[in-house]
Amino acid sequence: MMKKILIIFLFATFIHQKAQNQNCEIIKHDFTHFVDIRKTFFRQPLNWESKDWQILAGITAGTAISVLADNSLKTIVQENQSKIASDIFKIDDFYGSYYSFLIPFSAYSIGYFSENEDLRKLGLLTAEAIAYSGLITLSLKFIIGRNRPFTENGVLKFNPFSTNNEFNSFSSGHTTIAFAISTVMANYSDNFYWKAAWFSLAGTTGLARIYHNQHWFSDVIFSGIVGYSVADFIINNDKETQNGENLSIIPTTDRVFISIKL
Repeated sequence: MMKKILIIFLFATFIHQKAQNQNCEIIKHDFTHFVDIRKTFFRQPLNWESKDWQILAGITAGTAISVLADNSLKTIVQENQSKIASDIFKIDDFYGSYYSFLIPFSAYSIGYFSENEDLRKLGLLTAEAIAYSGLITLSLKFIIGRNRPFTENGVLKFNPFSTNNEFNSFSSGHTTIAFAISTVMANYSDNFYWKAAWFSLAGTTGLARIYHNQHWFSDVIFSGIVGYSVADFIINNDKETQNGENLSIIPTTDRVFISIKL
């Protein structure tokens, strides 16, 4: 998971370096957006109202309750594996893994070079969703240190502040990233089938982590919520930023982009 976060930040650093070398003001603008959103993101709990804390309490309680199903679901899944299911659940080799970073990278690159602002922004928001949801997951893995199902040490075995992979179960990096990407991508279009396809990919990835005995059911449930919530925040924050900017001017070496919000 640490490697994944490092990759996304290296990607952002690459963009910044490219901007300096080629004086690409658009890229510099986007890099600043990528970095500056952390201020709003990490300060958000300071602005929470009672209903927001109630939602957090509900998520925490729901995750705790889902732990009760961890052992039984693990047994059911491990005892009922098949070739068809194994083929389907190979999805976590790609979605939610390192290959997932090709999605924001490709969207941003194509959008930038084709001057497609919507596609470029899609790549940027996806990268932000991966990075910030990934930071939460990485922190929880280290702090909580829950043992993975394949260790056969039980549901409530913990080794806090451990970097040992066997104690990195809570929460699931694959699931977090899968839901972060799918939430941003689903928001790109109002088409029902488009949205259903992306969330199906995310849900199947979460199930794959249980199927491969890498995560408990409760890990996956919580991780899906984290990935979705962080991506949803980033999407809404971007909309609020757009609504607050009636005029946006982005100069480049050979042209000036002017965006007027009505």
